[in-house]
Amino acid sequence: MPGEWRALYRKTFEAILRKPSSRDGYSAQTVRRAESRLGAKLPRALRDYYLLIGRHALNRVFNQLLAPNRIEISGGHLVFQEENQAVVVWGTKVSSEANDPAVFVANILNDGTTGPWLPEKARCSQFLSAMLCWQAVCGGLPHRACAERVGKPALQRVKRCWPLLGRTWQLAAYASNGKVVCVVKDGKRSFLEVAGRTEKDVTAIEATVGLEMVAV
Repeated sequence: MPGEWRALYRKTFEAILRKPSSRDGYSAQTVRRAESRLGAKLPRALRDYYLLIGRHALNRVFNQLLAPNRIEISGGHLVFQEENQAVVVWGTKVSSEANDPAVFVANILNDGTTGPWLPEKARCSQFLSAMLCWQAVCGGLPHRACAERVGKPALQRVKRCWPLLGRTWQLAAYASNGKVVCVVKDGKRSFLEVAGRTEKDVTAIEATVGLEMVAV
């Protein structure tokens, strides 16, 4: 439901930084202009994200949430996010009538077109919330650390101690009170990328998870 999406975005943003302000979102007029240019409506879950927190710099620390005037249609998909090296993009099917549609990912080919679109196995709202946490551990917060080859006991402590706020195919994102924990799966292995507002936040994550991490 629309109210739930906004509540999720607000909860995630506040868990990472602070309460959203009116300066953090794009105006409704800006979003309508983008829709008019595209000749297509943004899915409600994506539109609400832009209106609430889409303008904040955290969305462009690593991967790039495209500004409304840069959203484009390619290969039948509404492209709204670009990977940090500009070789991968994410989007939703233009033909989808869902308010919270599935997200797909594609490589950018040498001729500038998009390759085959593959499912991210996440709805738009879950993807956007997960990506916000990922931005935090990739430079959005000042204190960061990582741990490789994380075992099941540590993963269970993560699930028990922080709320799950977003998920994609390979990423599960947790955050609360300025502490962000991202669990990334690579085949059968899992590793952690974490971040905090303060050095004490990262130390607290390490103590809770029971792992000694490497500062980034």
